Amino acid sequence: MNILNRISFKSLYVLSVVAQKSSLASVADTLNITPSAVTHQMKRLEQQLGMPLLTKKGKCVEISAQAKQFAQQLQQHFAAIESTTLQFMKQQNLLLNVGVDSAFAVNRLSATVGIWLEANPDVDLRLKMLNCHDLPNDLDLDIVLSEKPLGPAYHSKPLARHEYLAVCTPHLLSEHVNQSAHAANIPLLDLDGVECWQRWRQQNPNITFSTGKTQYFSHTLLMQQAALASQGIALLEKHLIEPQLSSGQLVKLDVPTMSDTGLFYHYGYKAHLQHNPVVEQLQVLFASMLQS
Repeated sequence: MNILNRISFKSLYVLSVVAQKSSLASVADTLNITPSAVTHQMKRLEQQLGMPLLTKKGKCVEISAQAKQFAQQLQQHFAAIESTTLQFMKQQNLLLNVGVDSAFAVNRLSATVGIWLEANPDVDLRLKMLNCHDLPNDLDLDIVLSEKPLGPAYHSKPLARHEYLAVCTPHLLSEHVNQSAHAANIPLLDLDGVECWQRWRQQNPNITFSTGKTQYFSHTLLMQQAALASQGIALLEKHLIEPQLSSGQLVKLDVPTMSDTGLFYHYGYKAHLQHNPVVEQLQVLFASMLQS
């Protein structure tokens, strides 16, 4: 007969906890049972295994060295069972924590995902807007759309290259930019510490771009709002501002784009979600947004 048919899994689990604690009372507190119940489980397991596991020393009970080694192996297996069970429950509930750059989430993702969720009411999708210093592993994210490949816990695939366009409002273009579409004393809008315009000039050294002072912002969304308020010319990633370009709120200047940045939109997902149909659908959804 299979040995697992006559050994209590509950007793094995109690043994794995006994090996981690200093007393039966602490084991009982951890398992939310009485100390006598712990003793009963250990006696039951000793009978099933046909060998002693615990030794009494006065009022204390110690686990034998051989049993402790066995319990440590059990701990590893129970941890794996717990992890597998949680993953299964998460898949069954279709709960997905998705991390996306905050600018992309506000400009592109929120409305599109809202429509997608209406067609997929069984999916519990929880959107987290990421800042540049956030770490997906620390946030327990299932899916991430990021500028760089993720760590080994994720499968990652590049979906689209970043491409930056020089944009401003039609009003600013008509009022202050000449026929060659080069600005004349108009402020440039840039991100503090990123220096997008400096990189643009390095890629286009032969183009004269006469402008006014540079105004710096701490976040892409703030810079975008300044551009929409006709405060200057901004270099903005084209996928972020596609709605504003389509509606005519922003227009592209007749100067080269900046695409040689080495940055991509990467779609990453936890390894255990590979072949999950919902994860695959979301990848197609994100890719379609980045192809527009």
